[in-house]
Amino acid sequence: MSLIDYFKSFFNRTYTLPQSCSGCVAHRMHIEDLQNLLKSERESYASLLAMIVPTTNRSIAQPESGSEAELKPLRSNLSMAQLRRQAEQREREQHPNANKEYWERVQADYDKAGKLPTVEVNG
Repeated sequence: MSLIDYFKSFFNRTYTLPQSCSGCVAHRMHIEDLQNLLKSERESYASLLAMIVPTTNRSIAQPESGSEAELKPLRSNLSMAQLRRQAEQREREQHPNANKEYWERVQADYDKAGKLPTVEVNG
């Protein structure tokens, strides 16, 4: 037996996972939900950052006429934390029971699969 054949046999799978296990499917769906949540948070953070921090290659338009009293800021100067709190507050107002609804959906998925995790939701 050559060294290459030895490594091939060493890394060869000797087991198979059942694909129809509904508990595994519910677990994978839960993980995918969490991954999608992270992805959407990264995207929203990137869009917030793009709005707040001007890019270096953008030119800043200078007003041609008018006094400083006439100039108004385009938006209020808020920190990232303040903007994040505002966005969280808007989400809370739009979806007041989002956490509870999410965990009820996860519990229902596990219940369909016949496996219920013990998770207490603090509402």
